[in-house]
Amino acid sequence: MVFSKFSLSLAVAGLAFASAASAQAAVLAGPTTLQDLVDGATITVGDKLFNHFTYSKTGDMPNASDVNVVSLLEPGLWGISFQGAFFDQAGGGASDALIRYRVTVLDPDFVITD
Repeated sequence: MVFSKFSLSLAVAGLAFASAASAQAAVLAGPTTLQDLVDGATITVGDKLFNHFTYSKTGDMPNASDVNVVSLLEPGLWGISFQGAFFDQAGGGASDALIRYRVTVLDPDFVITD
């Protein structure tokens, strides 16, 4: 599956990758928190801009300020990774986390695949 200029409203709970068509030099952002991104910050990895973050949680899921967001740059896999205490403790009811964001391709010669 190939998407044109953007891929909207990706929902993840753990790890997301955006693939690139070639391995060009990347501008990597340092680790940040999900709260920073929800508050309007952006993160750029290679030719991909990640922005418009939202986060909702129930139960034992971590607060957005307790979730780290890290840039990933592996051959063919440019994206971001979420790291936090995503677990459900026994006896407290169900827990759920939803992270949404937009990915935009900055180079018109590339597309988002997969």
